[in-house]
Amino acid sequence: MTTINLFHTGDAYIFKHYFDDSGLFDELRDYYDSFEYRFEVNKGELGELDEKLEGHGYENMGGLSKNF
Repeated sequence: MTTINLFHTGDAYIFKHYFDDSGLFDELRDYYDSFEYRFEVNKGELGELDEKLEGHGYENMGGLSKNF
């Protein structure tokens, strides 16, 4: 499994990662900031992000979405 590290900034979490799977990238496109070349997720959306990533073989974010 691959781990993705999130960084908390203000009211959002950001991460950079290259996804080989274009289908997964399409699922995450709403979170993508093409000017900053990174993904930005609001705290309330972490559970949804976690589910999408786990469904594609990425490691759970340490229950991060469940801690808030």
